[in-house]
Amino acid sequence: MHLYELEKIYYDIVGSEIPDEEKQKVLDITKKDIHKKGENIVKYIKNTEGEIDALDKEIKRLQQKKKTLQNSNKWYKNYLLETMQRLETPQIDSTLFTIRVKKNRPKTIIKNEELVPEKYWRIERKPDLKALSEARQNGELEGVVEFSQDESLYIK
Repeated sequence: MHLYELEKIYYDIVGSEIPDEEKQKVLDITKKDIHKKGENIVKYIKNTEGEIDALDKEIKRLQQKKKTLQNSNKWYKNYLLETMQRLETPQIDSTLFTIRVKKNRPKTIIKNEELVPEKYWRIERKPDLKALSEARQNGELEGVVEFSQDESLYIK
């Protein structure tokens, strides 16, 4: 039986016209079933948490392997580029590939940030949630800011 079905039974019994003594017995049995269902749900959660941990470890391992392969490819590309530059070979033609040394778009390098005029700076506009919270607690910003407090499940 599903938890929502047990909950429905519980509320149906509470609203029924069964004598109080019988009602309490049935409610006690239903509560035990709800508690058992809750325990089983937490067992499932704990089991999947272990699986999630294993997946996290595998993801980290695969990310490390990916990074190693990317670094290797970067090294080989740089190795080939430097060799072609030293040998003044701008192009290599083969049956599968054409390999060329090409000029990239020029990079902008800032020599001294303090000398960069203000109009060339980007400023990210972002609300200060802490200051807004304090202002709201002090009775300011009515209708602009509100508080929301959720509940979460704690499993020990």
